[in-house]
Amino acid sequence: MSRLQRLIQPRFSALLTSPNLRDLRRRGLEAWRRLGRYPHQVSIWLRADDPYAYLLLQALPGLLAQFPVELTLRTLRGTDADTTPDPERLDALARIDATRLARWHGLDFPDHADAPPPGLLILADSLLLALERQAPEDALETATAVLRAVWWQDADSLRALAAAHLPGTATSADEDRLFSANREAQRELGHYGSAMLH
Repeated sequence: MSRLQRLIQPRFSALLTSPNLRDLRRRGLEAWRRLGRYPHQVSIWLRADDPYAYLLLQALPGLLAQFPVELTLRTLRGTDADTTPDPERLDALARIDATRLARWHGLDFPDHADAPPPGLLILADSLLLALERQAPEDALETATAVLRAVWWQDADSLRALAAAHLPGTATSADEDRLFSANREAQRELGHYGSAMLH
């Protein structure tokens, strides 16, 4: 690295990460939103096997009661090796953490949650993906029911939800393409996990 690079690089990095630049960007985006009369928009990133996603869905009605926002559900499948180095341990600890959080905040979650069976997760993934195309207020309630069935391992309820909400025309190749598009869109926004709001 040249002397000039060593001199410029820290200053450039400080500028890019400065709170002033962040605030300026936020003010610009808010002005653009108001000028176009666009609603405030929130994307909800969900993964069926993430216990935090189920807790988030239960907490969202309180948020929506306080803030007028337009929701968009986005479904993810699995984790990436580059962002999740020890997925088995993370999953186990997340289930323990979700149990404690649910108890603390009065949310629904099993006291001793096991990892959901793969068959339930495949069906839940398909359902969540199909819900992305429904009206957000309907999708939110159904998505909560889907994840409740996953975490309580209620296969009958999940099959009933599938009968009511799955169009039956999507192929696994279509679903894979949509999951990949969602993953790519999330990465472009600088996120990598589920149970996230953007």
